[in-house]
Amino acid sequence: MTAVPEFASGLKSELHGQTHNPWNLDYSCIASSSGAAAAVAAGYVPLAHGTDGGGSNRLPSHACGLFGFKPSRLRMLSGESDGGHDKFKTNNAISRTVTDSAALFDATEVKSNQVYTHIGFVSGPTKRRLRIAYAPDGVGGFPVATSIKDEQDNIARLLTELGHTVEEVKHPH
Repeated sequence: MTAVPEFASGLKSELHGQTHNPWNLDYSCIASSSGAAAAVAAGYVPLAHGTDGGGSNRLPSHACGLFGFKPSRLRMLSGESDGGHDKFKTNNAISRTVTDSAALFDATEVKSNQVYTHIGFVSGPTKRRLRIAYAPDGVGGFPVATSIKDEQDNIARLLTELGHTVEEVKHPH
C-alpha cells in the first residue's frame, strides 16, 4: 500500500507524512500518485496504477525518473467503482519503461471505437504529427525556474524539428 495526500492535493499526507523520493530522500515525489511512483522507482513493482487530473501521473513519474502520461478522457476503461468516467481524471500506469506502459495501455484501452479508434499495442514511433500546446510561462501562476524554462524551450524546438506543431499558450489562472 502506498500513501496519497488527502483529497489528492499537496505533497504530504496528514496521516502518513511526506512520500520521499527513493533517489534522494530530501525530495518529494510530487502530487497524488507520489506513493505509486516511489514504489515503481524503488523496484517494489514494475508498474503501478495512477489517476491523472492535473499531473498526478506525469509529475511523480518525472520526479522519479519514470514514465507516465495522461491519455484522453474516455479512452481508457473506467477506474470508477460505478463504471462511470470521472470528468477530470484518467486512469493509466506509472512505469519504468514506455514498453511496459504501452502493454498496460493496450490491455486497458476501450476497444469499442465509439469515442476513439482503438490504438492497440504501440511498438514504435508513429508517423502521425501532433499538435502540442506549450505554456512557457508556467501553469496556474507558478513561476518557472530559468533552467527548467530553458529545457522546456529545447524540447519545444526538438518537437518542432521532428515535424510536430507546437503552439505557445497562456495557461489560465
